[in-house]
Order: sequence, then structure tokens, then C-alpha cells
Amino acid sequence: MSDANFTDTEHGQPPPPSRAQASEAASEQPSPTNPSTSAGSAKNKISWQVDELLELAVGAELFRSPDGVAFATLKINGHRETWRLESRGFSDWLKREFYRRHQSVPGAQALRDAMAMFEARARYEGAEEPVYLRVAEKNGVVYLDLGDKDRRAAEITSRGWSVVAEPPVKFRRTRGMQALPEPVRGGRIDDLRRFVNVDSDDAFHLLVAWLLGALRPTGPFAVLALQGEQGSAKSTTARLLRRLIDPSTAPTRRMPRDGRDLMIAAQNAWMLSFDNLSGLPVWLSDALCSLSTGGGFSTRALRTDDDEVIVNATRPLLLNGIAGITERPDLADRAVTVSLPAIPDDRRQDEATLRTAFDEAAPRILGALLDGVSAALQNIGTVTLPTKPRMADFALWVTAAEEGFRWAPGTFMAAYTRNRAETVEVTLETDMVAVAVRALLARRPGGIWEGSATALHAELHSLSTENVLRSGDWPKAPNTLTNRLRRISPVLREAGVVYENLARSGKAGSRGLRLRDAGAQMTVSTVSEPATMSEEAPQARASSVLAGEADGLLRPVAGREADDRLLAATAEMTDSSGKMGRADDADGADDPSAGTVDAAPEDTRIRDMRIHRDASNLPALAAAIRASEKVGLRVAATGHDMRRDRACAVAVALPSGEIHVVDLRVPHDVTPVIEALCEVLVVGHNLEPDLAHIANEFELRPHMIFDTKLACELIDAGVHGEDASFFDLAHACGRILGAQLPSGRSKMGPIERLSDESASQLATEVGPLLALEEAVGAQLRRDGIDRFAEFANELLLAELSIKFGARAAGYTLRQEVLKVWTARLATLQKEVCSWLGVDDADDDAEVLKEIHGLGVPVERVEIRELVPFLHIQAVECLVRYRHLRDFAVGISGRGQASS
Repeated sequence: MSDANFTDTEHGQPPPPSRAQASEAASEQPSPTNPSTSAGSAKNKISWQVDELLELAVGAELFRSPDGVAFATLKINGHRETWRLESRGFSDWLKREFYRRHQSVPGAQALRDAMAMFEARARYEGAEEPVYLRVAEKNGVVYLDLGDKDRRAAEITSRGWSVVAEPPVKFRRTRGMQALPEPVRGGRIDDLRRFVNVDSDDAFHLLVAWLLGALRPTGPFAVLALQGEQGSAKSTTARLLRRLIDPSTAPTRRMPRDGRDLMIAAQNAWMLSFDNLSGLPVWLSDALCSLSTGGGFSTRALRTDDDEVIVNATRPLLLNGIAGITERPDLADRAVTVSLPAIPDDRRQDEATLRTAFDEAAPRILGALLDGVSAALQNIGTVTLPTKPRMADFALWVTAAEEGFRWAPGTFMAAYTRNRAETVEVTLETDMVAVAVRALLARRPGGIWEGSATALHAELHSLSTENVLRSGDWPKAPNTLTNRLRRISPVLREAGVVYENLARSGKAGSRGLRLRDAGAQMTVSTVSEPATMSEEAPQARASSVLAGEADGLLRPVAGREADDRLLAATAEMTDSSGKMGRADDADGADDPSAGTVDAAPEDTRIRDMRIHRDASNLPALAAAIRASEKVGLRVAATGHDMRRDRACAVAVALPSGEIHVVDLRVPHDVTPVIEALCEVLVVGHNLEPDLAHIANEFELRPHMIFDTKLACELIDAGVHGEDASFFDLAHACGRILGAQLPSGRSKMGPIERLSDESASQLATEVGPLLALEEAVGAQLRRDGIDRFAEFANELLLAELSIKFGARAAGYTLRQEVLKVWTARLATLQKEVCSWLGVDDADDDAEVLKEIHGLGVPVERVEIRELVPFLHIQAVECLVRYRHLRDFAVGISGRGQASS
């Protein structure tokens, strides 16, 4: 049924009659002196007026929408207008045309009779056609109603866009709708940046992504939440964004009173913007979720007992407030949350100046958005995502449009994944049940809890403070606790905590549940005395990584298809548990056990740790190291100063899964192990301090190294810049292997002996290294930068030799290193010039011109921008050259500074 029953002005109730109508209606009443004659005259007059009204609309196209609402399309002033028959607009048009012809208005009864006839023809004789509000789609073409008086629309295809006078779809207009700026070509989406108060590329990309999503003809639509302190231009930003999509006389609204008001607003605007929210009540959060991904509202029709009005709507939503807008997990899962910084007084603009400048730039900005829509239409059939988040359709649409904005492939998903992770963490921190669950698992061996809901309620109760327990948000009974866990289970899974229902035990047994930390390490078996070890070296066994690695965190950027050229930063698409996301509306999306994964890969777990506090088993360990061909290495020292601190213990991980921790404090000969390490590939994460701590004491100079931190930095291509926390071991293992490690590096006091606890911590850090090396090594090969990674590791080893091994070597290596790298750079430089046909590989302008000729749409010759195009051999050669050049310059500069 139609949503028109919500309001008398939009439904069939006519407005109060004017004086002329009242007078005419009075003239139609039978005369008391001659009732029959007066009645016949009035009847004839009504009939005549009805015929005239029907004749006036003889050219109107009468039809019904799929939900049964009657409409008419009229030709007015050279353009077509579509009106709902029950609306005042259509009846006003009839009265106006009647007045032009007869210099009078039709009577109320005649108007009602004519309207009833029109409605009957539309419902029972007219065709069924969809009617759209602001955005429409037909035969793969998107139409955007510009809202101007001529009823023009922007027609967007996969080949471009244009403004058309008569779109082949039917748009309706509502009160408050205003005209969009007429789009013009040649604009850049970056023109929008100076009008929005964001302080990062991620925030800007997310704002643009939401705008682009709002131009998609069908949902689901992401919810944009603008947060910031007072004076951060939240309301101004919301009004400007709406100006580009669905301008209105009331661009922002206050919180609706109930679901009925919300759905009325949704029926009268394409996008909704709610201003200055101070948190959301539960009913509104749930209603916004339904409106974002598609939902209905039903109520009793006015003046009826059992008729029901059903309204379905899916709308783009924009919310702004100081904080706490999307705290509930179901809304947070649909949201893009952007924090706006405070604006200093000296940078603040007055509203009029900002609006004038924006109105001047808006046509170009809208044109750039339409370019993005066109690109999305062209690429949507071929684009793929390594993993699909909850808002999968939204993510696919924006990813398909990146080409239109000249964004590097994967730019949006990298920003979106980081934003989702931040939102999940905030949600977990503000949900008292989630906080209690995480605290409980942190105390459990292996990170697992099993039992009944009653037992869990009691245990969480004991962990919580009185303030939490007295809170109205704390579940007071076991059944409300399980309901709460089901609601927050999606965000718990994002953080690596899996909630599972267990089968009922026995006929009358209670149903149990399980909570587990998917990234928790297995319990470490430690021994305080030297363990016996077979002289026969263990057989190397290939370590494994999660299945999600192939299509998840380290997505290849050098693939053969265009849709595979994602930035390595899209690594973050795989969440911390290593699971794959679910698409919207997927079956079981709300099942708390859906999408669960096992804990960290088997080979990243500590299965067998041995502590060596004397030299008795070191020869056997040395033999095992040589047989393994590669080992993981981690060192604990008294501090973090590589020159002054003393190495305390070294942990070695073998491919068999064994972990050996050697105590370096007690006086015993560790030479066999040191010599063995010099003969194999040593794998570590940030190897420089590890090797430096023991280089001077034991002259440890491995022949080959593989630094997984260096590999992560290369694959990331500078996206995270100087963010050291992104590249630390705990973060890397969490992203790539789904393994949760304690952050930071093992550190011991100056007089502390090697305890079992210290050894276990060191073993926990060294355990996943070989699996991590396998994962990032495969990615380096796929990206085509494995040769550079090999060079970079060689250079790192040479740096360490210069810093800590020159005295032992008997000569200075710096000149030799620079000589070798200068020769390699010269070779690469010639290759770059040959591939690109340039005279100077360092001339950015000349190089940029040539790579544009190869179809590489970058704005600067920067490694970060070039990485997505490594599948082009000339670009790959250029990136290797620039990397090596920067390394060589850094070595030369540091060498001169230390001389």
C-alpha cells in the first residue's frame, strides 16, 4: 500500500475549501422553493464539471507503482512531471487548468468524482511502472534527478555521463527537495577536500566513498557517522555533503520521535541527515540499521480498523554528534565513522564565505562523483575483493569506482578496513559485557572457557566492579547474557573472540556455550633441566599459514588481472582472527557461530620448548640447525640499546616446531650454535637489534638473513609511513597469521636469571616466525619484488657488519658495500632508462610523462603510487631502482655521519 496515509496533505483528504469553492458548492445545493429543479441543475453541473476535468487530463499517462499507488505523468511547460494522484500537486494542476479554460474552479464534489475516476483508471487500466526518488536505474544506466524546474536528469553509463531533458524513468518530487548543482566535466574529487574538515587521507577517502555509495540506485547503504568535539564543523560538513546528493530546505534534522516519523522522513527524501545526536536510543539504532540495509514499517491506516499501511525504504544515512553515535555493534557494523578535528580559530571561516566558494566548486565536484559512478558501472562486473565485509555491496561499488577517481587500486578497502578495526575496538571498549569476556579469556589457559550460561553469568559477575553491576546495561540474568553475546558476537569475532553454542548434553541436560580466543597461544611445555635430544637431526616440515593468506592480508599487487592489483595495504582486509567476512544478507549472518575459524596455524604454536642452561645438548642443537636450513631467531637482552646492553638469551625456532632457548648468562660454550646459525638462513622480525645484541660478544654474522619486518614494509609500500606499531611482530602476526602475541620485545633485568617464564615469553615471540616468513615470502614473489627484498636483506647484513663486525673482519666494509651497491644501482639505472626511453631515471617530469604513456594514472613518481602497477615490468624496474637508490643514499649518509 501507499505510504500516503501518513499525512492528510499527501493523502486523499482535500484541503479546506476556498471562498469561491464554498460559494460554488452552496450554489449546487437544491433550492427549497423548487427542490427538483435545483437538484437537477446541480447534478447536471457536477456531471459537466467532471466531464471537463476528465477531458483536461486526456493526455495524462495514468499508471500504478508496484505497491499499488496511483500516479499520473503530465506534460507541463515542455517537460514531463509525475504526480501521485492523491497528492495536492495533481489536484492543484486540475484546478489551475479548469480555471484557465472557464475562469472558475470546479466544485468539490466534481473534483472528488473526477479524482476517483482517475484513480480507477490508473489502478485497473494503467500499466505498472516503478517511481523513483532522486536516484534511479534502468537497463544498467543510472539516472540522477537534478531537481530543477525543467525536470532534467544526469544519465550515467559505463562510458560516461550527460544531462538529458527527458529521462526514461519516472521521478517523483516531494516538498523540500531542492535542485542539485548542474554537473560539469573536468572536475577532480580532490576539489572537495578543502571544504571538509578531515586530517587524513583515510578520512577523505571514506567521505568520498559514502557519497559514491549514496549515488548507488539500490541499497544497502553505509551509515556515515561524523564525530568530533564542538567546533569541528560536523553540521557544516553534513550540509555540504548533502548538497552534493540530495539538497533540501531542511538539510539536517533532529532525532525523530519514533519509527513512524523516521519512515515518513524516508518517504520524502533520498538521504536523511540527523544532527547533533547525543547517543542513540536502542529503538532508533535498530531502526537505522533496518533503514540502512533495507527494512519495512507497518501501521494501521488512518480511519480504518484493520487496514495496514506498509512502507519499505532503504536510504543513505548521515549522523553527527560529539561521540557515542555507533556504539551498538549492529549499527557499528554498517557504519563508516569519521572523526573531525577541532578547527583553530585562525583557520575558521564564516558560513557565507564557505557556502559561496562551495557553490562555485560544487558543479565540478558533482561531475567528478559522476565520473566515479560511471567507472563503477564499467568495473562492477569484474572487480573482486579478497574478503567481503558486512557491507559487501557498498565495498564492491566503491572499489569498482576507484579508477574514476584515479585512486590506486585497494585505496578504499585499506581505509575502510582500518576504519572498521578502529570502530570494532571502540565498540568493544564501550560494551561492558565484551570487556568482561576479554578479561575472562585472558585468565583462562589457552584462552578457552566452556560451561553453562548460568556459570558464565556468575563468573563474569565476579570479574566486574560494583559500578558495572549496578548499571542498567549489565545483563541481570543468564538468558539476557546469552542474548547479549549473540548481539555482540560479530564484533567479538573481529577481535578474535569466538562465541559458540554447544550441543545439549543428555535428554534433560542444559545447553552449554564456549568462548575462545582464536589467537591464543597453546600452553608452553617448559623444562628447567637440559632435555635429551637425539643426535639425528629432525626432518624439516613445511609450515602452513591460514587459508585466508592467499586471498587475504597479502593480496598480490602484481597479478595478471586488473582487479587483482590491490595495494599491499589491503592486507588489513583479513581481520585479526583470520576469518573471511560475510556479505550482506548472507544466510546465517546473525548466527554467533558462523564464520568461526581455528586458532593460529599449527606451526605457529609452541608445541615443544626446551631450555638449555649448559652446553651438554648444544652440539645436537647445532646439528639440528644445520639440517633445517632455516631457523627463526629472537634475542632477549637487558635493554634496547644495541651497543651497551647485554644479550641474555637466544631463542631458535626449527621448522619441526621445536623451540630451543639458550641461556647466554651462564658460562658455557655456545660456539657450536653460533657457528651453525652462520651457515643457515636466519629469519627474524627487525633483525638489526637481535643480531647486534650478540654480534660483538659472539661474532654472530649469518651468511643469509630474512627480515620479515623489512618484507612487510616493502609489501606495504609506505602506506603506513612511520607508524612503527603497524610493523611490530605482534601486529604482523595478528594480521597475517591470526596469532595474537604480546606486544613489545622480550627484555630482562641486569641480574635476572633466565626463568621459565622469561623463556616462555621469548619462545612465544620466535614461534610464528617461520610461518610469517613463508607468508610474506610468497607475497614478495607474487609482487615481483622478491629480488629487491633479497638485496635489501643483504644490505641490512652489510650494515650490521659495518657497525658491529668491522674490527673482527680486519678491514672497513663501508667502501666495499658502497662499491657493490653503486654497481648494482648503475645497472638498474640503465634498465630504467632503456625500459622508459628516458635519459635520466631521476628526472621525475620525464619519467612521469613516459609512465603515463604506459597507461599508469599516477600523479607523482612515488613508490607508494607505483606499487599497484608492478605488473608492468618497466614500473617494477623503476620501483626497484628507487628503493635501492634510497637505501644506498641512506647508507652513505650514515657512514659519513659516523666517520
